[in-house]
Amino acid sequence: MPQTTINLAAPRIPGWRIVRPLSDGAQAHTYVVAPESRPGDECAVAKVMRLQGIEGYALSADVQRWRMEREVRALTTLRAAGCEGVVRVLDHGSRTEGTAQPWMIMHRHAGPARSFDGSGFVYAERFRGRVTRVMAMTEALARTLSAMHEHPARIVHRDLHLGNVLMDGVGSAPVLGDFGIAHVHGHPPRPGVDDAVFSGAWHWRPPEVSAGAEAGPASDIFMLGGVVFEALSGGFVLSPADEWGGACIHARPEHHLGRWTTDWRIPMVNALLDRMLAPDPAARLEAAQVVERCREIRLAGTLRGRPVLATA
Repeated sequence: MPQTTINLAAPRIPGWRIVRPLSDGAQAHTYVVAPESRPGDECAVAKVMRLQGIEGYALSADVQRWRMEREVRALTTLRAAGCEGVVRVLDHGSRTEGTAQPWMIMHRHAGPARSFDGSGFVYAERFRGRVTRVMAMTEALARTLSAMHEHPARIVHRDLHLGNVLMDGVGSAPVLGDFGIAHVHGHPPRPGVDDAVFSGAWHWRPPEVSAGAEAGPASDIFMLGGVVFEALSGGFVLSPADEWGGACIHARPEHHLGRWTTDWRIPMVNALLDRMLAPDPAARLEAAQVVERCREIRLAGTLRGRPVLATA
C-alpha cells in the first residue's frame, strides 16, 4: 500500500489530516484531506484561504474570512433547500491551528470536466459532438442555476465554466463548485477595501461584465451557453464576447457546430445558443427555460429522427 505524503508546510486543520497538496489558486490553496479518525479515507478536499497573494502582496484576513463565509453560506443554503447540484460542505472554520486562514472542507469529487495540464485543456470525457450527453449536463446545470436564481438569497455564481463543473466519472451528473466569487443577496457588506480584483471566468466572459457591469443571473446563462459550445466543439474557443457586435458569433459559418457533428438536432442547439449567448442580457433565457429547451433537444434524440421544435 503506497504511503501518503504530507506537506509539512501546510496549515493544520482541526479534525482533518492533510494528505497532499491539490492546487494553488490566486485566493486559496486546496488539499486532499482525510478525517483524523479515519486517516486512510481520502474523502474530502480542503480549501484554505491565502493571506499572501501569489506575487507576495498581503491579503486581509478579515476580507478572506468574509469571502469564505459567503461561499459556505451559498453552498449550505442551497443544500438546505434540496439542491444537490452543488458541492457539499462537510466542515468549516475561521482559522487553522496557528494561522488566521479561514477554511472549509468539501466532499471530494473525481475531478473537473475540464482541467489544464500545463500545455492545454484536458477534458474528463469526450463531449465533442455528443448532443444528448451535453444537453443532459446542461439541463442539470440549468436546474441548479434555477434553484440558485429563484432562491430568496438570489445566488449568482459569476464564474461558471467547465473547470468549475465537477464530475465523478464518465457519464456522471455534473456538480457545480467554486462559489468563491458568488453573489449572495443579503450577505453582509465586504469589510474594509477590497484587496484583489475578481473578473470571473475569462474563457466565456459575458459582454456586460467586460463592459464593467455587475454579473447577474443572465450572466450565468451566458457562461452556461459557453459550456455548451465549448463541450460540443471539443474545446474550440470563440473570440471575446465584447468583440461580437450585435450578433451572436456562434452562428457564423466558421463557428457552426455542424463542423463537429452531423447530429440532426444541431439547428435546435443553435436556436438555444442564440438565446443563451445573446449579447443583450435581456434577450437571454432564464434558467428554468433552459432546462425545458435542453430536455426537448435531449428527448428528440429518442424519437428516431422525428423533429421536435423548441418553443419560441
